[in-house]
Amino acid sequence: MKKLLIYFVVMAFSTSLFAQNNNLLSQSIQFIGSSFMIRETNPMEKPESDSINGILQTSLKEHINKQAGLSKKILCIFDVLYKNGESLYSDSQEEIRAKLRRSACFASIALLSNIEKGFTFIEYAKFALSNDINNPQIEFIEEPYLGLLFIEVTLKYEDNQLSMEDLTKVFDFVNLHRDNLSTDMANQATVLLEAFKEKL
Repeated sequence: MKKLLIYFVVMAFSTSLFAQNNNLLSQSIQFIGSSFMIRETNPMEKPESDSINGILQTSLKEHINKQAGLSKKILCIFDVLYKNGESLYSDSQEEIRAKLRRSACFASIALLSNIEKGFTFIEYAKFALSNDINNPQIEFIEEPYLGLLFIEVTLKYEDNQLSMEDLTKVFDFVNLHRDNLSTDMANQATVLLEAFKEKL
């Protein structure tokens, strides 16, 4: 009887822990979807940017449902990436648009890949957006870059690699760029980071 009681207690605790972890991951994925969004103002470019936004949103949903390694979808995203591979820009707005599109494609591939490849592609996404991972040039695109940092946090958390050092880097990013982030975005990021911190 005692063994049976212990079994039920352990099962209840495990189920509760699994639900909490799933809830945290879902919140993180939802935050990424709202922070990394190409907000297109040019009506001529809007269909392509909206399409790439859709790719990222779908990849986020498929990642949370653990449908990773979808090779056909990944190949289709590479096609979109190739199409947006132009490196000559007429103005800064066009350059930002191209960076966001390429970064969103790499981020989508990261979400659909196995964990080892996922880390590689999130680095590509960060580089595509910032030109320099160690000294990112992200003026006017702080929120999408924050979204990429949260994809990295989420992947590391799922793979039991997340450390306090990882979280501190994102905390520092939020504090450093707070003036250029919406108040709601900065607050959501801080709450999520605290939730991840409690899980360490």
